[in-house]
Amino acid sequence: MASTVNELKAALGPLTVRSLLYCTDTCLRRYLEARNWNVEKAKKDVGRNTCMEINL
Repeated sequence: MASTVNELKAALGPLTVRSLLYCTDTCLRRYLEARNWNVEKAKKDVGRNTCMEINL
């Protein structure tokens, strides 16, 4: 489980300071659980969430 959370973190890349406040391991784990531990699907969901602004 922890390795999957780390994989999602790596897939997301750098986050804004604001996003780091909300983007905890627990939060990412919830996204992964909701998507049956599929990193790509969880990444899409995190990206759609307006409080998770990803730096490009």
